Amino acid sequence: MIRPALALCATLTTTTVSPTPTLAADLDHIRRAGALAVIAEVRQGDRIQRAATGRTKLGSPATPTGREHFRAGSIVKSFVATVILQLVGEGRLALDDTVATVLELGEDRVELASRVTVRHLLTHSSGVPEYLPDGEIPGGTLASRFRTWDPRELVALSRRHERPFEPGAAQAYSNTNYVLLGMMIERVTGRDFGEEIRRRIVVPLGLKDTEVPGARTTIRGPHLHGYLDGSVDVSRFNLTVAAASGNLNSTTADLNRFYRALLTGRLLPPALLRLMTTGQEYGMGLGLKQTPCGLVVGHTGTAFGYQTMSFHLADGSRQASISYTPRTGRELAATNEVLWRRLCPSVKP
Repeated sequence: MIRPALALCATLTTTTVSPTPTLAADLDHIRRAGALAVIAEVRQGDRIQRAATGRTKLGSPATPTGREHFRAGSIVKSFVATVILQLVGEGRLALDDTVATVLELGEDRVELASRVTVRHLLTHSSGVPEYLPDGEIPGGTLASRFRTWDPRELVALSRRHERPFEPGAAQAYSNTNYVLLGMMIERVTGRDFGEEIRRRIVVPLGLKDTEVPGARTTIRGPHLHGYLDGSVDVSRFNLTVAAASGNLNSTTADLNRFYRALLTGRLLPPALLRLMTTGQEYGMGLGLKQTPCGLVVGHTGTAFGYQTMSFHLADGSRQASISYTPRTGRELAATNEVLWRRLCPSVKP
């Protein structure tokens, strides 16, 4: 049984492997670790490789093509952070604005709301507790998977848990941070965070297979089927329970296109892009890892029944996006190995 949390900012480990197998062989390695299906797109400059293995659905002989849609989970945080920083660049929001001033929320809604800033939320340094620390939805994940949630309900859930530190004193991954940022986007623009992602990123970049589905439970187009409890198909799911922390459907090709555009300056001016890629383990909407090949940035995305890892050299010259449908929990380590080989193939033991 696998019961993933809504989001996972996994560490991209730096182990060396030689010789380099084919991409298809790499994906078979992940499948043997337990995944039902694995799809990937790897880019080196203008050279694109795609591969796929496994089955798209239990009990079906259908095999994936590599172009399937999937729930990308917390990778939406990179999109949300980009929109927030665009609003900062437009002068409509400031990094030092607080939850209290932007959302008009008091201490009864968000503890220390007058001290938690946009910067804190973006970098997971707010100390605002995780609203679903065990990844379980109140009422039971499977029983509640079609319920529609308001972001304010999710923020209220976080008040059940103790604040781990004062704002700015440390860094700890919390999905509540990005729920609040999604609420800020709506307050500043008058439009839902998903609509702003569509207007500012999806349409300009031509990401035809990427969307924030809102309360719609289905995944449009050919897609992978995800499972919980071994065999319960959860490809139909209302991910308003993730809000701006994890509600995104996409493809490996679209994720690579998005991150390439972001890292090469199409979405943000240099100063704001530098903010995203500055930090230790986490910048603003990006996981960060220093490697022998240079800085690697990106994000992991866990949604119920789905796991995705999308990481890239910071100049956008080499990219790897891998999505799979997990069943054992052993797939993550195998995926880390594959990502490392693809992003830094010149390193020898």
